[in-house]
Amino acid sequence: MSLRLREQAISRKTENAAFVCERCGIFVHPLTTGSYRNHCPSCLTSKHVDERPGDRRARCGGLMKAVGIDHRSGKGLMLVHRCI
Repeated sequence: MSLRLREQAISRKTENAAFVCERCGIFVHPLTTGSYRNHCPSCLTSKHVDERPGDRRARCGGLMKAVGIDHRSGKGLMLVHRCI
């Protein structure tokens, strides 16, 4: 397996891990649908971990507030976040 494929496999597993929301404190279970969460389903807060989706290279690590909704073909409705 190439390094790029291994990084993608590791990243996908990491993206779908359970977590405790740093804003509201609820325990968030991973999805079992083959998709993954990038925000808390209760307060919609996300964490600034990516420079580009899935790369986990952002150094900030701060919380991100949901500021809007976007529609993308093939993905449907998506939350838009801004780092706070």
